[in-house]
Amino acid sequence: MSSYYVVSGHKSTAVSHCLTGNFTGPNDINLIVAKFSHFEVYFVTPDGLKLAKDIPVYGRISCLESYRPASSTKDLVFMLTHKYDFAILEFLTNPPGSPGGAGFEVITKANGSVADRVGRPSETGMKAIVDPLCRCIGLRLYDGLFKVIPLLDSDLSEVAAFNIRCEETSIIDITFLHTPDPGSNPTVCFIYQNHSGRHTKTCEVNLKDKEFAKGPWKQDNIEMESFMVVAIPPPFYGVLIIAAQSITYHQGDHYVPIAPPAIRESQPTCCRPVDSRRLLMGDMSGRMFMLILETEEGSKVSGLNVVYLGQTAIPECITYLDNGFVFVGSKMGDSQVIRLNDTVSDNCSSHLTVLESITNLGPIIDLAVVHSEAQGPDQLVTCSGYSKEGSLRIIRNGIGIHEMASIDLFGIKGVWSVRLDSATFHNTLVLSFVGQTRMLKLSGEDVEEFDIPGFSCDLQTLYAGNVAHGQIIQVTSQFVRLVDGKEGKLVNEWKPPPSSSISKVACNSCQLVVATGKKVFYLVVEDRLVYQVGKEHEMPYEVACIDITPVSDATYATGDDSCPRGRSDVAAFGLWTDISARIFKLPGTDADKSEFVEVQECLVKLGGEIIPRSVMMAKLDEVSYLLYAMGDGSLIYFKFDPKSYAITERRKVNLGTQPTTLTAFESNNGNTRNIFACSDRPTVIFSVSNKLLFSNVNLKQVTHMCRLNAEVYQSSLVLCNDSTLTIGRMDQIQKLHIRTVPIYESPNAIAYQEETHTFAVLTQREDFIKASSVNKDQTLPCVSLNALSYSGYTDDQCPQVAASFSSAAAASSAEGVQSESTSAAAAAPVSSVDCTDHSVSDVNSVIIFDQHTFEPLHAHRLGPNEKGMSVVSTKLDEDPATYYIVGTTYVYQAQAEPDKGRIIVFQWSDNKFHLISEKEIKGAPYCLQPFNKKLLVAVNHMVELYEWAQEKELRLDCSHYGNIVALYLKTKGDFVLVGDIMKSVALLLYKPTESQFEEIARDFSPYWTSAVEIIDDDTFLAAENNFNIFTCQKDSAATTDEERRRLSVVGRYHINDFINVFHHGSLVMNNPTESQGNFQPSILYGTTSGSIGLIIQLPNSMFSFLAQLEQKMVAKLRSVGNISHSSWRSFVYDFSSDPASGFVDGDLIEQFLDMPVSEREDIVKGLSMEDKSTTAEATTSAGSGKKSVAVDDVVKLVEELARLH
Repeated sequence: MSSYYVVSGHKSTAVSHCLTGNFTGPNDINLIVAKFSHFEVYFVTPDGLKLAKDIPVYGRISCLESYRPASSTKDLVFMLTHKYDFAILEFLTNPPGSPGGAGFEVITKANGSVADRVGRPSETGMKAIVDPLCRCIGLRLYDGLFKVIPLLDSDLSEVAAFNIRCEETSIIDITFLHTPDPGSNPTVCFIYQNHSGRHTKTCEVNLKDKEFAKGPWKQDNIEMESFMVVAIPPPFYGVLIIAAQSITYHQGDHYVPIAPPAIRESQPTCCRPVDSRRLLMGDMSGRMFMLILETEEGSKVSGLNVVYLGQTAIPECITYLDNGFVFVGSKMGDSQVIRLNDTVSDNCSSHLTVLESITNLGPIIDLAVVHSEAQGPDQLVTCSGYSKEGSLRIIRNGIGIHEMASIDLFGIKGVWSVRLDSATFHNTLVLSFVGQTRMLKLSGEDVEEFDIPGFSCDLQTLYAGNVAHGQIIQVTSQFVRLVDGKEGKLVNEWKPPPSSSISKVACNSCQLVVATGKKVFYLVVEDRLVYQVGKEHEMPYEVACIDITPVSDATYATGDDSCPRGRSDVAAFGLWTDISARIFKLPGTDADKSEFVEVQECLVKLGGEIIPRSVMMAKLDEVSYLLYAMGDGSLIYFKFDPKSYAITERRKVNLGTQPTTLTAFESNNGNTRNIFACSDRPTVIFSVSNKLLFSNVNLKQVTHMCRLNAEVYQSSLVLCNDSTLTIGRMDQIQKLHIRTVPIYESPNAIAYQEETHTFAVLTQREDFIKASSVNKDQTLPCVSLNALSYSGYTDDQCPQVAASFSSAAAASSAEGVQSESTSAAAAAPVSSVDCTDHSVSDVNSVIIFDQHTFEPLHAHRLGPNEKGMSVVSTKLDEDPATYYIVGTTYVYQAQAEPDKGRIIVFQWSDNKFHLISEKEIKGAPYCLQPFNKKLLVAVNHMVELYEWAQEKELRLDCSHYGNIVALYLKTKGDFVLVGDIMKSVALLLYKPTESQFEEIARDFSPYWTSAVEIIDDDTFLAAENNFNIFTCQKDSAATTDEERRRLSVVGRYHINDFINVFHHGSLVMNNPTESQGNFQPSILYGTTSGSIGLIIQLPNSMFSFLAQLEQKMVAKLRSVGNISHSSWRSFVYDFSSDPASGFVDGDLIEQFLDMPVSEREDIVKGLSMEDKSTTAEATTSAGSGKKSVAVDDVVKLVEELARLH
């Protein structure tokens, strides 16, 4: 049976809930942002939001509310997951020096399950509300039931929930009312629907009798599209009832209705009080309004005023932070921190200023995988967002270098940046060549060659840089020269003994260690003086590399003027011949010791026959490392204790295939130290949460690099290869680099065409013909209106369209781009075909993007009511051309199912979009797949195969029936995997000689599939709409036809998210390690919440071990809310539940790296794994063929798994 490792390569980013309160302390202002499977806690500071902790949750957060008990000075959090697990959480601050470190920890004060054995889940979803006086929490979970969690027990030692049955079975929305009398019962107000319409009603919650009592008021027959009720705080009380066309304030017999035209264009999504008379409201168009209660006679509301504030992201939730700052959480686009302004900006009618955007990949509708050159990491391009938040996201595991300048220079052997007569900025580059040294002066953007008087230009430089006392040093094979930092004149010099020459050097700001073959010398830099300290030392073999970077706590951070960056008390060496790593104490480190003293415990044989080319001691985060880069491109690194000089936890990873050198540099304004590995696959080595990570750079080769902070090129790098010197600025160092290409309309599908280096994207946008005044200033640069050329449908009945197209075509022609047509009247649509007031029309287009610049090259508009469903790039039959094939359908409101569509064959060539052929079909082409030089199409309940005729037209070859709606297709050889909307998956076999499909196996489970993928010839993967994934297996060796025709479900797992797409691919470059496992290529998935994950097939022995590790970690780790891990990951469908099987939770496994050493040791006790050795001596008491494992073995394995994403 196949087994798999499931892990999140990128966590959920869509925001479902947000709260503001004093959670971590009475004086702290905190923001909590829920992102489905985890929530983030921020501190609100004058400098902005500061992330304090990211907390994983064993569940999908469905409700999140806060409240403050009467006896508390802090707020508590109530959380409910979609599997009906609830928890009440408190945040306790840790004092400095505590085991958990300074900060806070999350305490579960109460938890339990509110699931009922019977009951129909509410069609309007889960809703949690909190009584304003904190007497109880109310839950709408099932139709006809209102669940109450009493909070009368202050310590929450016993929480017993109960149900109240209500006559109103279809509750649309519900809230607790603020009441003037604190002695009255908690009172709820809700909107409900029955056969006669929608109504609102209030009821008192009798906590003693556990039933509803008659409320103070009710109102029948409110607006039919009323959907939201918002409680108004004192002193006004009452509620706001928000509907599609009106907003009504209601307080008993007194009510105030308004019908502002602005809200008719788009439905409100959230409304949150700012204070007692102001509320913030956002809608599906991303507009934000302020609702203001107008009063008379003190506390009586006399009117409502709706003020348009401006455009934000489409909000899912809103919370007011402090001092005019607001957080807007979005599921459809990037979340934002905005500032409310008293006055309108000069250039637009907006009262809002966006201060910060928080990236959200969700919802990921589709993705394309672009395989990069030289076996680099795959690049993902996702269709993300909805409506005006629509975008393409380019995702890669690597770091981009943005070129700012370049010079053609051949044969560079080294480069260093120097400050000459400058205290702040580098203004000189020292370049080393065979037999010479050259200097370049940086004057703004100008570069000119010059000489530093004290430097030797007729020798190759081994090192150059600024040192203590404002001086500059140059090291060549013949001498060490100290130069004045202002005029560049020689002030002092040190030479090696006669008949010897310097071969290797390491230098910090006040110390040098130089090697002449086997001999090493220790030098010190002082004011106008460089001199040798102590005796030279002779190594047993020739020195291959040296480093003296300070890493000890005592010296690294507390350098004085004579040694600004601190002193090192040890030097690290790598030697030839025995290929060893050695650590020596420098002369003068120990009392009465004037010579190098080797630390014998640190002698390590690196192994192999390849010598080390570079060594570095580095402190990244709070961990010190000793790293050796080898001549074959591999990197061997250890943890290094600068106090005891202990070297532990050896690791090895292959960064490239050529000799590698290591150079340190700083990022994040000099606050973060990183390492650049120069090789044929240049890599940045950095640390996150005390874990070493490796990210490739988007350059093919780097032989030498140095940091550059020049006046024009600040915070930059100088990078050299065999022929070019490049000055560039590095992207933010992070695990995944995400680039956003906004398109301002919904992207629905994407295909990549390698031959033309383009993407085809199907998009949809809404056109408002005559928008209200609040929208007139919001002209979005929709991609379908801003392409270089246009083609497709026009409507001659709407003059606005024809006029708009004429101007767009004229503009494109003026830029030298030919505008072409595939019909009698080509058009660049900028408006809807419906010309009535306030009408809305969906406009669907096919957009061609350039692969590298993502510039929209062409926009082809589809016809009215025609929606793009699927797109693929492929070759057909023996035709050498590569085509984009688009499947469309016609959508009408009165139709239950589409009955008409088109398959359109396009060709992109010579910067033109040619319509080659089109084929009418009887339904919606939900999926297109290339298949044996033919085209496979899922059309409603059919799977159809089309062949490409010589006349360049599609002809039906054969069809297969037997589905309800065939939504997804994947192919391998002659096999076709079909994902059905209600009938799980089926496997078809195409018989070319008979031109027909045969269904050879099917899963008879009633799963509603959302994505499918073929793992191998016998194993298949699918996701379904209850946030589960499962694997099916075909039993070709079965003895009966019935068994052979059944796809057996062999793996089940709750993924906790809705998966829209599977795709074979990888997020990382293939960097082989000293592997403990043979991992198969991974499968990527994209979800509605913006998560990107990987599913990796494991060897059975490794899966068995990781399953053991998972169980022991579950027993050791305490989850937030004390939610059971096994219950969370169980496969739940309708009212049935099966335990997870065949999958290992990678997110949990990788938490092992963050655990304290003592907890790691407890978990590893008793674990064993398969012993791959064949000797009898290797078999231990752990069992036949098994061996016990140490903590280091587990860390090594988990790090290897973590590097797969």
